[in-house]
Amino acid sequence: MTFPGAAPSVSDYDALYYVKRQASPTLLAEIASVTDLLDPQPSDQILEVGCGGGALLSRLISHGSGNVVGLDWLDASVDLARQRNSRAALLRGDARALPFAEGQFNKVVAQHLIEHFDDTEQVLVEWRRVLKRNGVLVIVTPNIAFPHQQWFEDPTHRRIFSAADLRVQLNRAGYLVRETRIINPYVGSLSFQFAAARYLQFLRRLPWFGAHGMSLIASAVRL
Repeated sequence: MTFPGAAPSVSDYDALYYVKRQASPTLLAEIASVTDLLDPQPSDQILEVGCGGGALLSRLISHGSGNVVGLDWLDASVDLARQRNSRAALLRGDARALPFAEGQFNKVVAQHLIEHFDDTEQVLVEWRRVLKRNGVLVIVTPNIAFPHQQWFEDPTHRRIFSAADLRVQLNRAGYLVRETRIINPYVGSLSFQFAAARYLQFLRRLPWFGAHGMSLIASAVRL
């Protein structure tokens, strides 16, 4: 599938991928962390860039968010998210050139998207553009310190970040980083990793387990 102007490095996932992904304990742990840092309020205007099948949108709506927008460049993603979230506004679009006015949103969130772009700063600046002053951006992305980098193998990945590198990129793009965390602490095999996602998130507070977790999450404020 092609889409003029869309980011060519984003994987062409289908509906089956999202159905399987949304049942994953690691994704559910990420959604819980995102919701915590995003702290959705009923009056917030929230945009999810790269909304996939709509799992996070559902969580935000269940927490009382009344003004939620999801954008993705894949038809399959938008269609699936729309079926799941009748109260969210869903549209197809390019994460590098958002079809929204400057300062339209209080909060923007992107899960596992920033690693797909060659020009990190360009994308972050564009997401900053649609945020109100002091608006919040929350990003989730794979962690380069995770011992099994083969789990992230994807020909469309352009860059895997460390926590320090992600902070630098956000600062350069005009944000003040409030917090970075690890989600899904590393505990060895894939089967144990799923157990950690369900029950052992406290391990992220321990230096070794935390530093080597699967994913990074960052919260930053638009200056």
